[in-house]
Amino acid sequence: MQATEVAEDITKPFLSSFSADLDSGVLILTFSETVIAETLLPLGITVQESQNITNGLYRVLSDNETTTTSLNGPVLVLHLGSNDLNFIKQFSSHENNTFVSISSGIVHDTFNN
Repeated sequence: MQATEVAEDITKPFLSSFSADLDSGVLILTFSETVIAETLLPLGITVQESQNITNGLYRVLSDNETTTTSLNGPVLVLHLGSNDLNFIKQFSSHENNTFVSISSGIVHDTFNN
C-alpha cells in the first residue's frame, strides 16, 4: 500500500537521559531521536550540582576541549576536556547531585530540527 500523505518531522530532539563516567572522563547523552553528532555544540551543555543552577556549582562545557567521536544516533558520548572534567569532579560525588541542562538547538536531528 502506498502512502497518500507523509507528515514532515518538525519535532526537535530533546535530552531524555544522561549518565557520566568521570573515571573515564565521559558524559553520555541520550536523545529522543537520532541526532547528527557533528552538529553537537558542547557550549550549550551545562553540568550542575543542583537542579536549580542558582543553588550551586555548575560548568558550561567548552567547545575547545569537550568533543565527541560518536556516530549519528540517539546516544552521543562526549569526551570531557581536562578543565571541564576536573571542575565537574569537584561537585559530582554521586549521581544524585549531578544534573545536565541543554540549550535549545545544541544538536540537530536528521531533518535539521
